[in-house]
Amino acid sequence: MGHIALSRIKSSDGRLGGRGMAIAGLVLGYLGLASYLFLIPSMFIGARAWKAGSDRAACIITQRNLQQEVRAYQNEIGLAPGDPLDIEEAIASRASALSCPAGGSYEFSATVPPTGGLVVKCSHADDLNHAPADHANW
Repeated sequence: MGHIALSRIKSSDGRLGGRGMAIAGLVLGYLGLASYLFLIPSMFIGARAWKAGSDRAACIITQRNLQQEVRAYQNEIGLAPGDPLDIEEAIASRASALSCPAGGSYEFSATVPPTGGLVVKCSHADDLNHAPADHANW
């Protein structure tokens, strides 16, 4: 709009004023455009970070749930730490939850782990930090 106003003021041969306002509109228009050009990539970066955090949280929750199912199975069957573990029987109800939301896979222990030991590890545990921070009581 600032460009339109400046061209009309220029072609009016002095009959129209407001050149300063037209320049202010021009400057504000370009500042608004620059802020949109900055915000759009920022939104994509923020969305990507949110997705990564969401995938990490979902992965750790899935690991915790699988751990709880194995512990329930351990108590039900009477297994001791170090005993062989039939993971398919232990987590039969969770067959659909055997992949990380970020595209990783889960590696299961072949034996019942001691308290604090993990029965499942995500393939993204090291590169995307898909490892529970505190699992001492698991």
